[in-house]
Amino acid sequence: MQAAEVKEDIKDDAENAEEANAKDQEQVEDTKDAKDAVDDDTHAVGSTLFAGKFEIDFRSRLKDLEHGTNKVYSAKNSKNEADCIAVLAPVQSLPRVNFAPNYKGMQSTNLLRLLASGVLEDGPGGKGYMTFVFENPEPPPIITSWDQEPEKLSEEELLEGFVKPILSVLKEFHIHDMVHGAINPKNIYMACEGEGNEAILGECVSHAPSLTQHILFEPIERSLADPEGRGVGTGQDDLYAFGMCVAIMARGVNPIKTMTDEEIIRQKVEGGSYSVIIGRERLPSGLTEFLRGVLNDDPNQRWDFEDVEKWLEGRRLSPRQSRMQYKAQRPFTFLEEKISYLRLLVHAFSQKVADAGTALGSEAFITWFKRNIDDDNLQVNVENIIERNKASSKTGTMRDRYVCEMCMAMDPSGPVRYQDVSVMPRSVGNALAYAFAHQKSVQPYAQILNYQLPTTWLSLQLNAPADAATLASQYESCKGFLNKKMPGYGIERVVYMLSKDAACYSPMLRGFSVYTSEQLMFSLEKLASKGAIKDTILDRHMVAFLAVRDQRMIEPQISKVSSNNKTYQILGVLRTLASIQKANGGETLPALGDLIIERSKPLIDRINEKSLRENLIKKVDSMKGQGNLSALLTVLDNDNLLKNDAQRFILAQREFQAISQKYAGLKAAVMQKKQFGLHKGRQVAMLVSTAIGTAIFLMNIVSFVFMR
Repeated sequence: MQAAEVKEDIKDDAENAEEANAKDQEQVEDTKDAKDAVDDDTHAVGSTLFAGKFEIDFRSRLKDLEHGTNKVYSAKNSKNEADCIAVLAPVQSLPRVNFAPNYKGMQSTNLLRLLASGVLEDGPGGKGYMTFVFENPEPPPIITSWDQEPEKLSEEELLEGFVKPILSVLKEFHIHDMVHGAINPKNIYMACEGEGNEAILGECVSHAPSLTQHILFEPIERSLADPEGRGVGTGQDDLYAFGMCVAIMARGVNPIKTMTDEEIIRQKVEGGSYSVIIGRERLPSGLTEFLRGVLNDDPNQRWDFEDVEKWLEGRRLSPRQSRMQYKAQRPFTFLEEKISYLRLLVHAFSQKVADAGTALGSEAFITWFKRNIDDDNLQVNVENIIERNKASSKTGTMRDRYVCEMCMAMDPSGPVRYQDVSVMPRSVGNALAYAFAHQKSVQPYAQILNYQLPTTWLSLQLNAPADAATLASQYESCKGFLNKKMPGYGIERVVYMLSKDAACYSPMLRGFSVYTSEQLMFSLEKLASKGAIKDTILDRHMVAFLAVRDQRMIEPQISKVSSNNKTYQILGVLRTLASIQKANGGETLPALGDLIIERSKPLIDRINEKSLRENLIKKVDSMKGQGNLSALLTVLDNDNLLKNDAQRFILAQREFQAISQKYAGLKAAVMQKKQFGLHKGRQVAMLVSTAIGTAIFLMNIVSFVFMR
């Protein structure tokens, strides 16, 4: 396939996805933007009971404990009067729904304890929120904003009250193969004054991993990705973030207060993470050893939990100095700026893609790279990308692809940087979910998947990850689904495949938090009660969501639900929703049932016999207000009734055909009036003469017999 054809195919795929979403959007009336959905407190009055025993007070908002788009309110356990906090997470926060049970099972006393979680349907603004109730952290956060300076701790306070307690929590995470992803001074609670105080690590389930994390607490390669595109990370990333926290507490200095994000990235690349946070200050030797180990910028040399445990035992490890970032002997000039460090140059290219395309396609850059970057692996990477793109156009999306692949070739451990998207390969799903949740364009992600850029990233790694083959296969499957146009597939199917915590992003469900088929069913009931379902009951997003989350409920019906034939469509919807209702206890759905009854005419019209059809209409009408979809399905989808009606209809058709043929014969005969009587007269005369002749013949025989 030519480059131009590939470009047009991908453009068409993305446009089709956008058009489908726009069509679904027309069903939603008075939809506010994502910011209003998050910030609206119009209905935040009084309190509500959550999970049967936690009373959430919407009049008491705790803004100092909030992160990202979440809201935090005071709560109380109505059974024992214990103080709690309730964290309300909109779908924009991408809460870690599937991770919550594992988190709840953690037993550490130095981790904020999760008491309950679930969907709160009528939260502030009348919106639905994924809600998490935690024990009330008695100490305050170390800082409540990035403009604050933390309280400096002595060496003993730091080690006994801060380092050891938090490391004990991270060890438990490590044992259970879990990653926190939100370790920073705003999410650690500690009373810094007084003796015997121990730090409490805050929660990490109410938002996607690293979504609210400042780049200071992310290793260089992850800090270059968008917050929503960083993904889960590893235990080493947690140790890195904690190392930054330890350094801040040891110095009592917050570099975020005085440095911009770009300055932090630049200084990390040029001087190393340890230098950024410590500078020239001297710390106790034991602490210095720990920080140099966990803040090592070389992932292969960065400490893991085994190294940390050895350090806690008092064993000296003498961590190696991290390898310096690639620095050219002569800088490359890009947009009138001379840049010597390769990673900073790649970062600059990703910020100005159009100009980067021109620069990367020039002989001047290739010559500079060969002469100034002394790394055989990077040289091979760049040569391979240049060769595979030799015949491709360097304009439009093909230019963007070329820039992306060249950036990956020069910075293999960094993210996939395509157009204005920067995402770690394992986090495409989360980033796509974030785009849907915030109503942003999903076109770049469709192109990333169609171009198989994550697979290219895997091929450029010096040490391929153990799951490289699995990841490549997964993204190949996504490409296959992406190019199918029918509902249940496309970019909607991909987001639910790649992001296990994604809510259903149907435009009809804005303001709802739907993570299960049961929640989808009850949300549709609520919409139906308001008369808000104007077109199809199950749109593209809902079909794709169910196809991934609860496949057995919709897979047998997906062709019917997606059909343009109204009979098949309403039948598929009814069968799907009846299955969900039955699987979840059979709670009645009166509004949804009535809506289906209103739209059931195509199903009733399948009955041919008038009296039977009229009886069926009466029976269906009598079921209004009951909300029993299984019973309604039994009436509207009765195979025996349909079969018998079809058989009688066939017999009636045959009888009608016979009568019609007879009628046609009589009509044709009548049309020939002159011949009609003569022909009939001859027939009658023939019959009469035959009868008379036969009678005479019999009489002669009888007389002959008796006269002898």
